[in-house]
Amino acid sequence: MTSMKEMLELYIKLDVLQLDAVLRRHRKEALSAHGLDPLHFYTAPGLTWEAGLKFTKVQLDLITDPDLHRFFEDSIRGGISTITTRYARADKRTDGYTQSTMKELV
Repeated sequence: MTSMKEMLELYIKLDVLQLDAVLRRHRKEALSAHGLDPLHFYTAPGLTWEAGLKFTKVQLDLITDPDLHRFFEDSIRGGISTITTRYARADKRTDGYTQSTMKELV
């Protein structure tokens, strides 16, 4: 390796190959243990819920009471949520500092 670009390309290839190996192993384990494909679920909690229902053989009843249905429908508060920004906060107070000393603190 003679350049940073070559090192970056090698890192990316290794990262993708390792991720592929982990995903294939997880998929194989989930399929053999539960008969469920993790790629068919948006989140791990969804996979866990389905695996729990399958393991316990629980049959959920349909809600036939309109009032109970309305109660659950009114309780829905969203869907998939993600946070994509980081939060950072300086530990030191910055009262009375200039712009140049602020950069030193952070």
